[in-house]
Amino acid sequence: MRMPRILGAVLAAVVVGATALAGAGGAAAAPRTAPRIVGGVQSAEKYPFMVSIQRPAEGREHWCGGALVDPRWVLTTAHCLQGDLGSYTARVGSNDRSAGGEYLRVVETVAHPDWDGLHGDIALLRLERPVSAAPIAVASSPPAFGDSVRLLGWGKTCNTYECSWEYPRMLREVDRTVAFDAMCSRASIHSVSELCIDVTNQATSCYGDSGGPAIQRRLAGGWELVGLDSRGGSSVCGELGLIYTGTATYQRWIRDVVTG
Repeated sequence: MRMPRILGAVLAAVVVGATALAGAGGAAAAPRTAPRIVGGVQSAEKYPFMVSIQRPAEGREHWCGGALVDPRWVLTTAHCLQGDLGSYTARVGSNDRSAGGEYLRVVETVAHPDWDGLHGDIALLRLERPVSAAPIAVASSPPAFGDSVRLLGWGKTCNTYECSWEYPRMLREVDRTVAFDAMCSRASIHSVSELCIDVTNQATSCYGDSGGPAIQRRLAGGWELVGLDSRGGSSVCGELGLIYTGTATYQRWIRDVVTG
């Protein structure tokens, strides 16, 4: 199974785990739990909460995706946390991962205490200062089976680990539906805290999309955050269902860290 993708090093395990995508332009691969957006389109809408987590000191112009949930905190997946803290930066509020928005250092990382290398795949990154971009609200309840969600990321647009590691400069998106857990059974889904995302027609997130958000329209308008790209059931993106960490399960933990 494929571990965390998108927004990694290859893990020789039954489950292809959290793979943060390596930097664009041929840099070494990041964690193999990394997903990307395959079969999607370039985003026309602006998403001020969208974050490109980067490791420029190691030549990785894009490492993982994330979502701004507070002016100073970014939510992502725990499998994206690799290497020295000092190597992480974040570009917030721009569809262009190389320009625009605000570009800051990450000064603290907090992985969820339940992170075991597979489940509990969620973490918070504290920025060096508050940003002006508007955060996204974290959903208080998970989406229902059959609900439409939108996946966002700068990950690979081809669907195998071996194909080109050049990431798109501009943000991409694809709309998918929440599937029954059976589609994700090979990836050891935890039904209470994770979401299974349908990959019909192989339109999906992929390597380099790790940590990126799944968002859902609110009835009152705007978006809310329902998931984070964690892993897939195959090393080929779109072959089997995707697993996203369900953010509603962790709403209290997020609040405690951010306000603590």
